[in-house]
Amino acid sequence: MKKIIILLIFFLLIGCSENGLDEKNNMVLHEDDQTLSKEDDVKVQIENLMAEKIHAISMKDLNLYMEQIYPLDHYYYNEQKRWFSEMTSKNLSDLKFEILEFSLEDENTAIVQIRESYQDAEEMIIEFPLKFILVDSLWYDAGYPFLEKKTDRYTLKYMPDETRVYAFLDVINTAYDNLADIFEEKPDPAFEIKLFTDQELLRQRSVPSIGWLFTGWGEANESLKIYTGHESINGYRGTLQHELIHHITMNICNNNLPGWLADGIALHYGNYDLEGGNPLTLGYSTKEDLRWSIEALGHDEMWDASSQEETLNWYNASAMYVAFIVDVYGHETLMEMFYEAGKKPYHENIMNASFKDLNNKTFDEVVESVLKIDTEALTNLYYEWLEKQ
Repeated sequence: MKKIIILLIFFLLIGCSENGLDEKNNMVLHEDDQTLSKEDDVKVQIENLMAEKIHAISMKDLNLYMEQIYPLDHYYYNEQKRWFSEMTSKNLSDLKFEILEFSLEDENTAIVQIRESYQDAEEMIIEFPLKFILVDSLWYDAGYPFLEKKTDRYTLKYMPDETRVYAFLDVINTAYDNLADIFEEKPDPAFEIKLFTDQELLRQRSVPSIGWLFTGWGEANESLKIYTGHESINGYRGTLQHELIHHITMNICNNNLPGWLADGIALHYGNYDLEGGNPLTLGYSTKEDLRWSIEALGHDEMWDASSQEETLNWYNASAMYVAFIVDVYGHETLMEMFYEAGKKPYHENIMNASFKDLNNKTFDEVVESVLKIDTEALTNLYYEWLEKQ
């Protein structure tokens, strides 16, 4: 992992005392506060906001943490719920936010350079800027200060050092065009796609519990986040189409279907559709690699897989199940399964220990309702179909 060593100016330790803290921004009361300049006053408020975030994490208090996040940015607000869940579920200690630089852009906007560090299996240190917005006399964390380009279909946000903005716009637009012919459901016109030039920053600001650096990440009700440092722009076509499918299909099913099916449909109509085959015909997997039961796919914790090969097999078996359903039952029937699941209310997966089991149960119900068989019979039909491929 990248280690960024920068001379610190001051730091805020985990487990800060609540004594002497005001309500929202937890202003530390000093006798000489009246002598502070406008900029110094704002800086103190933001210091205390960051201290309150640390306190909320130490107390595992989601509501308190979210009180510090800008509520009008729908996607960032949801992403910070996940980040809080990630940081409170990890066995970390000594979390610190250090303010290295501070600038007041205008009366309602501040940009602050943050140095975040914590102790996990090893020490993690990363530096990045955050934007803070003032609303009704209260300052809020509004996320990374991306530059942005709005289109009629989405908003592209990117870091200042991104050099291929128009190339990515072209790839994204192609993915939108491709999927318009596959899915009746269209993406949210306010959907956000965020480009990161720093792969470690992408991981740390989205899902730091994942033990490897990844290229793309998307979740229900969150933006699509992409690392842009790979040389070939064409290599992003599958990733962008894959992640955009997640956005579309998770909205359709209200996040009520298991992860293997979510990734299976994204691989089938994303990566493998562009490659013109499936894991078997393209030579990525053997039939034995792909012989997974639905029960095993639904209960295997592939993030904790003992090898990358096992993780790859999980992904590819998921894609093959979708290829099987489309081949035997048709695309319309596959989508009927998603819409059937979407009749249930939205299923939040953040800090929800029952999420996986309940979504597996919903899949069982959908199979019986739409396909008129049970999941064991569907597994056996898949095995028979696989042997004929």
